[in-house]
Amino acid sequence: YLSSTALSDPTLGLILVISALAAMQLAAKPSWRWTIVLGVVFGAGMAAKLSPLALAVGFAAIGILFLARPLLVRIPGLRRPINYLAHGQEARTDRLGWMLLSLPFITYAVFVLLYPYVWSAPIKRTQILFDFRTSEMKSQARIWPNLKIDGRIDALSTLAHAFQYVYPSTGKLFDWLSRHTPFPTGMPNLDIALMLLGLALAIVTVIRTGFATRLSFAFILLGGQATAIAFGLRVDFNRYYLPVLIFGAFCIGYLIGEVIRYINEAALARQTQPAPREEMATMPGLTITPCSSDSTT
Repeated sequence: YLSSTALSDPTLGLILVISALAAMQLAAKPSWRWTIVLGVVFGAGMAAKLSPLALAVGFAAIGILFLARPLLVRIPGLRRPINYLAHGQEARTDRLGWMLLSLPFITYAVFVLLYPYVWSAPIKRTQILFDFRTSEMKSQARIWPNLKIDGRIDALSTLAHAFQYVYPSTGKLFDWLSRHTPFPTGMPNLDIALMLLGLALAIVTVIRTGFATRLSFAFILLGGQATAIAFGLRVDFNRYYLPVLIFGAFCIGYLIGEVIRYINEAALARQTQPAPREEMATMPGLTITPCSSDSTT
């Protein structure tokens, strides 16, 4: 439905997916080529929606932390957690520091190049765009008072209700199964539960494997955009849910992938486990079974 409308929200969704893939490549193979690719994608996303600039700034903040790591480890009490989060990838974090720090500049340069309105006065007119976006959200809440969202708690409650009851993927699956199979009816929707499980698993994995990983970069990018939506939502328009939907799909997909990986590894371990040796010799008409040392034959 959203893709059939002339709105920028589906474009932002596509930009988020592409930028997540580019960020994962940058984490796996730090290079200026992938840095420029990610900055260009962010800049194109900023031309559609302004929020990708915040993502670029967030990654720049991570770059500053990476660059400050040699200084932070000298502070008593910080050496151990800093080294733990680096997880033996100090060379990679040092290399990524300047690359991530350059992202806001690349992003903004591409945005200016793609947005003729700001050519005459880039900074001033960009500020006008941000001010217009803020006033637009307030106007939407005023025009549709029944859809107005009051604060962050209300925004989180609205999003939870939307994914749990209005657009429940598991609910549709359970309904189809109950109509075509002996699957029981009345099963509760599990969308939010699966999202939270995948989110918790992703957080634990990032803490265990470090921040300079593909999972970490994708998690920070998609989670950062979803967080910005959750905290900035002021009117209940379903097109604003799309970044949260993508992040939820990421969490659920990661959970399913890890479950499948665990099952495959367990099955492989059973297959490679050596079978118990049966010390039994057979001869035609005679069977010899080994006995314990204290038995007699």
